[in-house]
Amino acid sequence: MNIINFLQLFFGNYFFRREYSGIKRHVIFNNIDAVNTIGVIFMADSEENFRLVSRFVLLLKKEGVKEIKILGFVNDKQKPSFLNPKLGQDFFMKNELAWNLIPNSTAALNFIHEQFDILIDLSMADIFPLKYILGKSKAHFKAGLGNCGKDEFLDLMINCQDGDGLEKFSNHLLHYIKQINKVDGDVLAMLK
Repeated sequence: MNIINFLQLFFGNYFFRREYSGIKRHVIFNNIDAVNTIGVIFMADSEENFRLVSRFVLLLKKEGVKEIKILGFVNDKQKPSFLNPKLGQDFFMKNELAWNLIPNSTAALNFIHEQFDILIDLSMADIFPLKYILGKSKAHFKAGLGNCGKDEFLDLMINCQDGDGLEKFSNHLLHYIKQINKVDGDVLAMLK
């Protein structure tokens, strides 16, 4: 990391921490059966990542989620040819970041203000523009990979083994999201 990148990241984190300290959240989670909206952020750096995220979105739709929006970050000034935005899919590029690496694209800002039932971070590393969106998001519940610099912003952290890729991580995440607040019929009968 050169000195310019270091300073950009330093000041980005500084301003982000100042903004984040004033955010108050009320965490709400319903079982996936009751979820209406899900937001997904990810690193759109490869066609493989995009394919896996698209597959994950299809799995969420099969679970009955009504509205799913994805936002991908491309760490380049040009959008790769494999990214063809569709309804509910947006992307922002490196040249849509402020000098301190804070996203300033319309797509990113609109995504931050969406009040998703769940926000899922499918980035497999600590990528500042995506961490900023994760931290500032107005989502009711946030889930993602644990132990990679974003734990304080997550309500559900999934840890994976070294070498586990995005596909395995997303499958684990979906499994646990389906289990949270799941009420067994026998338990429900005992409560009555």
